[in-house]
Amino acid sequence: MTLDELQALADAATPGPWQHTGAGNVYSRKAGGHHAVGFTTLSLDDADFIAACRTEVPKLIAEVRRLRYDNKNWLAAHWGGLFADGKISAQEHDSRIAKLEEATGET
Repeated sequence: MTLDELQALADAATPGPWQHTGAGNVYSRKAGGHHAVGFTTLSLDDADFIAACRTEVPKLIAEVRRLRYDNKNWLAAHWGGLFADGKISAQEHDSRIAKLEEATGET
């Protein structure tokens, strides 16, 4: 699953934060009451995890994107320095950037 696919799932989900009742039911906390997200038999640990994911997964997606951006920029600057110093060719520089973009799923 790509970050974009995971983000689309998070965006389509019932807004959070979510909480659980301790009886396996997960709810979205809204002003004036609760909105049921799911009813099932869950352990308390599983319910805690599912409820926390609603707010934490979007934060993780944002952090992964930030780190990919920082890494790509650092490598581009590093490789640009190698290119400027004549240690790698323009073709090698461009090839490395393309491989990085492909590996991270970012363009």
